[in-house]
Amino acid sequence: MNYKYTIPTLFIFTFFTIIQPTTAKNLSCNKEVDEIAQKITVLIDINNKDNGSGILIKQEGNTYTVLTAFHNVKNTSLKYTIITPDEQRYPIQGENIKPLGTGIDLAVVKFVSSKTYQVAKFGNSDLIKRGDNVYVTGFRLSTPSIPAPLYDCFDGQVSANERQRTIDGGYNLVYTNSTVKGMSGGPVLNPKGELIGIHGRGDEYDNRDRDRFAGIPINTYMRIAAGVTDKPSIRGLTADDYFKLGFKKYEQKDYREAIVAYTEAIKINPNNADAYYNRGNVRDDLGDKPGAIDDYNQAIKINPNYAYAYHGRGNARSALGDKPGAIRDLQQAVKLYQQQGGNEKWLRAAQDRIRKLQ
Repeated sequence: MNYKYTIPTLFIFTFFTIIQPTTAKNLSCNKEVDEIAQKITVLIDINNKDNGSGILIKQEGNTYTVLTAFHNVKNTSLKYTIITPDEQRYPIQGENIKPLGTGIDLAVVKFVSSKTYQVAKFGNSDLIKRGDNVYVTGFRLSTPSIPAPLYDCFDGQVSANERQRTIDGGYNLVYTNSTVKGMSGGPVLNPKGELIGIHGRGDEYDNRDRDRFAGIPINTYMRIAAGVTDKPSIRGLTADDYFKLGFKKYEQKDYREAIVAYTEAIKINPNNADAYYNRGNVRDDLGDKPGAIDDYNQAIKINPNYAYAYHGRGNARSALGDKPGAIRDLQQAVKLYQQQGGNEKWLRAAQDRIRKLQ
């Protein structure tokens, strides 16, 4: 088996210190989700007169990436400022605003800060179905009586999640959350507090009172960022193409985009053990140990002699406190490394790990 593009299992631990923003009162929003949302939702000040909202989605050193609706930042003649949950202000230069996709109302905005902010954890918007509970947060516009934008959170249910075609602007996720102006670009979260969409439209968009509000599914962003589409055959890309793309995204530390690419490879070739293994490593690096174990399980199911997968699953089980399971997996990895040869580095690593666990 060729392991040229396989990824060694890594462990990354990030600690965040967050200051809570001022919020408006809304007792209907799930408390746990609301606490997460307050930490990842930013205010986008527009010319000191208007505002939109955005989501902290990535940190690379001192550079943060905010995902928002493109219509919030499309006017190049206006001045934009990101205001973080600790009320720090970060003026945005035009070159740090990047629209995404074709005909999709999304953009990313970058700013630099030495402070530590929490970033959103992504969910899988493809799994969202009609009737699921969702939460939309953002900053409502200021009013004469309240002359400052206020954070708020609204709950509701999904009305539709269109996945077969792209609705105007990419607004395929429709829900009943009664949002207000200023919240465009804010997060749509599932009950776990995972980001599954970017809010951007309400009744006022087409001046019809239909109690319909809409967002762009997070998987739309992920596919654009990873350079893949919903229908890979249109572009003629093979499973191997997506596999290599996943490896490239991993090397660039674009972990979520790497997951999308590996997922596309698996869709085309469900028997690709290496794709499951690599996706498991990416999930492990993102802290999703149960998800990583699921992928390692699939890799082992396809290839029962996959030493690296046993090694990765052993490490993940150890991180979850399953010492007996971890030792069994690591011992199996050692056995296979010895049988297969040429893996001295990983053989020693597995043996060292077993000694530390015993």
